[in-house]
Amino acid sequence: MKQKCAQIKKTWLSILVFSLFFGTSFLNADVKKLTTAKPGKEDHKVVVYYFHGNARCFSCKKIEAFTAESMETFFKEDLKNKRVEFQVINVDKKENAHFIQDYQLYTKSVIVADIVKEKQIRWKNLAKIWEFLSDKESFAAYIKEEIAAYQKES
Repeated sequence: MKQKCAQIKKTWLSILVFSLFFGTSFLNADVKKLTTAKPGKEDHKVVVYYFHGNARCFSCKKIEAFTAESMETFFKEDLKNKRVEFQVINVDKKENAHFIQDYQLYTKSVIVADIVKEKQIRWKNLAKIWEFLSDKESFAAYIKEEIAAYQKES
């Protein structure tokens, strides 16, 4: 009887060790798959900011209008599905002042930011907007090209 009991204990111990060893191997493989998986569309979005101050000149209003129109023209579906966002932010407001340092702003600016899993991974100041201010079509093409590049690369 003692021998039978000892044999049952050995069998259960073997099953336990086997389960622990192989169970963790499979678990580790699953964790690795999860951590190395590329982000899906639902994990990625592009945010386009237009930063301005309290003083709004004709050019500043024009930049905002051209950007908004370009976004609506070329990214209407993406805006609707929240894969692309457009935010207009007054950096003269106390709660928004940090953006000046965050994006090294020195004038009114359009910034495109790549957001993956709710974390910004890169950004770009679209400084050429000032060059295209007198050419609405070139302005729109520039906005479209830069945002599309951020959508493709992530």
